[in-house]
Amino acid sequence: MSAPCRCSYDTTSTAHDHPNHKAGWDSEIQGMFVEFTGPIGLYIDVFLPASTDAPLPDRDVSGAFDAVPHTTDERKMYSALTKGMTSVTEDFPREVRLAFVATDKERIPFPYDEHKEEHRNNGPDICSPFPGEDAKRLARLIWPNILTVYEVKPRLNQDPITAYTGLARGVNGGDGDEAVREAQTHKDTKRQLAINARNLLLAHTHTFVFIVGIYGYTARIYRFDRAGCVASPSFNYRENPEIFRTFFWRFVHPVKDCPVVGADPTVSRPTEDDYKWASKVLHDKYNEKLPYRARTIGRWLTIHSTKPGSTPERFLAIELRFVNPHLFGRATTAWIALKRTFDDDPEDGLKYALKDSWRQLIRRPETVYFEHLMDHHGPDIYGLPELGIGGDLSEWETREWSGKLRMNGRVRRSPRLLAKIDGVSLPHHVAAVLSDVTYHKTISARLAAKDARHERCHMRYATKCIGKPLSGFTSTKQLVTVLRDAIMGHELAWTSGILHRDVSAGNVMIVDDRCLPKRFKGFLTDFDYSFLKANAATATARISDTEANADNMQLKQRTGTHHFMAVELLSTPSGIKHEVRHDLESFYWLLVWIVFRHTKWTHPLGKIHMEVFPPGSDGVCASLKDTWLRRQSQMLTIPKNAPLTGVLRRWGILCSLNTFAENPEPTQALTHATVLTILNSALEMEGWPDGDAALKKAPSPDGDDATGITGATTGQKRRSQPHNAERGSKRARHDHLSVT
Repeated sequence: MSAPCRCSYDTTSTAHDHPNHKAGWDSEIQGMFVEFTGPIGLYIDVFLPASTDAPLPDRDVSGAFDAVPHTTDERKMYSALTKGMTSVTEDFPREVRLAFVATDKERIPFPYDEHKEEHRNNGPDICSPFPGEDAKRLARLIWPNILTVYEVKPRLNQDPITAYTGLARGVNGGDGDEAVREAQTHKDTKRQLAINARNLLLAHTHTFVFIVGIYGYTARIYRFDRAGCVASPSFNYRENPEIFRTFFWRFVHPVKDCPVVGADPTVSRPTEDDYKWASKVLHDKYNEKLPYRARTIGRWLTIHSTKPGSTPERFLAIELRFVNPHLFGRATTAWIALKRTFDDDPEDGLKYALKDSWRQLIRRPETVYFEHLMDHHGPDIYGLPELGIGGDLSEWETREWSGKLRMNGRVRRSPRLLAKIDGVSLPHHVAAVLSDVTYHKTISARLAAKDARHERCHMRYATKCIGKPLSGFTSTKQLVTVLRDAIMGHELAWTSGILHRDVSAGNVMIVDDRCLPKRFKGFLTDFDYSFLKANAATATARISDTEANADNMQLKQRTGTHHFMAVELLSTPSGIKHEVRHDLESFYWLLVWIVFRHTKWTHPLGKIHMEVFPPGSDGVCASLKDTWLRRQSQMLTIPKNAPLTGVLRRWGILCSLNTFAENPEPTQALTHATVLTILNSALEMEGWPDGDAALKKAPSPDGDDATGITGATTGQKRRSQPHNAERGSKRARHDHLSVT
C-alpha cells in the first residue's frame, strides 16, 4: 500500500489536486470499503446499540428535510440540510444536543500543527461540534473542535458505494467517457471521506468514527476503524427523517462511559487544573515550561495492564513526538506524558514515552518482547527501553465485559466468543452488543469477510526511556555513539532470542538525559515486527523440528522500512531468511541516510544521494544500493571528519562482502562484533569535529537540498504477504519524530 505523498507544494490547495497525493490515498483505501448487507435499522442496532437508560423520545419529525432543493449545486443544499438536522434533534437534552454548521468556505489544516506543512488542508461541507456545544465552538475551525462531518453531493450517482451506472452504458455502446468520469468521481468521494475520518481519529484518539455522506435525497452512514470502513445501506432521508433522528440520538447516548459512540473510554479531556498541575511538576522536576501546544492537543490516557488485578495508571499527554498519518493500519502515535499518582509521590509527574497503536492480530503484542527482555536481563537493560506498564487494551476490555454479558438465559458468554461470529446476518440480540464489546478491537475486516488476521487490537504502553530524534544529534560523534549503543541493544535482544527486523530512522533514538539519565546514549525501540525464537524462554532447551520450521517460516516473512532494508531482502520478494546481518546492514543504511540529510558531504558523482535512496520498485532500489556498496561507497567523504569517513567506508565494505551470504571469514563477516569494532575504534580516534550538529537542510554538493530524498519520510514499509496476511506496505514514518 503506497504512502500518501508528502511532496512540497502549496498546502492551501485541496486534498484532491495533487496526482501523487491522490494515488497514495487511492492505494490505501482500495478494497477497504464494504456495504453492510442488511436494513438501515439493523446497521444502527449493530454499530450504535440502544442505551436502556436513555430511550429515544417519540416525536414526529416528518417534513424536516422537505426544503432541501433538487439541484446540481451542492452549496444550495447546505442551509436546508443544517436546518433539517437541527429540527430532528432540537428536543434533545441541552447537554447532548448537536449543532450543525456549514463549513465549506474554510480549509482546515492537519490536526497537529507540528506536521501541518506535510499534509494538505481540506474543507468538509458541514460539521458538528461535540454534544452540548453550540455553533460558536466552530468559529475556530480546527479538528479538535469537530466531532463529525457531513459530505454533500447533489446527485444520487455520486454515491461511491453504488455500482457505476455509467459503466453499464459504456458496455452497451453508450458514453464510455461518462463511465470513466463517474468512476473517478467515486474515487474522489471515497478519498474525501477517508481524509476526514483520518483527521477525526487523529484529533480525538477515537477508536472509530462516523461520517455521513449525502447524495441528493439519499444518505449513507460510514463507520471507519483502523481496519476498514463499513457503509450503511442508502436511505431516503426526506421520506424517512426519523433515521437521522435515531442515529443522532444513539450517537450521543453511548452504552459505554464516553461522550459519543466510538470515543475511547480510556481517553479524556484535561481541565485547566490539570494543566496547572502539569506546569508545576514540569517546573519543579525538570525546570521546564508546559509545551505551548499542550492545551490544544493534551489528553488523559489510561493504561490498563493485561495482568488480572493490576491497577490502571493515568498519564497526561503533553507533547506529540510521532504520528502515523495513515487512516488504516497501525496508526502509531507517540507522546511525552506525565504520570499522575498523587501529590508528594516521587512517581507523580515523572515523564514517560507513551505509544498508542493498533496491532495486527497475527502479530505478538509488542509488550511481550519488552517483558521477555526484562525477564532475561533485568530492568537495567543496555541500549533498550524499559517497559513501565502497558499491553493490549482489547484483552482488558474482554476481561471487563466477560462478567457483564449474559445471553440465552443464564449462559454467560465472553466478548471473545462473540468475536468469532462471522458475517452480518447475526441474531438481533447479538448484533446489538457486538460493537459495544469491540471498542479496542476492529470489526470492519470481519464484516468484509476478510481473514481475521486483518483485524487489529488496540495497544498502549509507557516506557521510562524517552528518546529524541536521531536527526537531532549535537555532533557526529554523538550520532555514531548513539548507533553503537543501539547496536549493543540489538545484540542484547538477539542473545535473548529476539531479532528486531525493522531498523529505521524512527526506531533508533537519542536518550533524553534530562528526563532519566541512562548508562547509554542511544537505544533501539519499536519491536512490533520482531521475531522471537520458539525456544527463547528456555535458552538451554533443545528446539524441536516443528519449532525450527515455524521459526524459519516466520523469518521468511519479509518486513522492514524500504529505505533501510538490506539489499538481499529487497532483491528477493520472499523466501529469504531474515538474519542478524540484514539488520546490521539496515543500521548502515540508516547512518548513510542521516549523513546525506543532515551533514556536509562530498562525492565525485555529486547528487548520488538521489540514486542511493530512490523511489521505485524493490528491484530498482536493490540494484542501486548494490552498486553503491560495490563501486561508490568508498568515495563518500565527510570533510574534516576522518573518523566518520572511516566508519562509512569500513562498514560499507563489510556490507558489500555480506550482501547475499554471510562471509565465511570471521573478520569479514557482518556481525555484532565486527561492526562494534569499527564503531568503537572510530570513537577512540582523534579528529572528531566540535559542534558539528545536525543540519536541518543539508546542501548536496550541487546546491540541492539533500532532504529531497523522496520527500520528508523515512520510507515506506515492505513485507511479504504469506497466506493473505496484511495487504500493502507498513506505514511510512518521519525521521524527525520519536518513539514509534
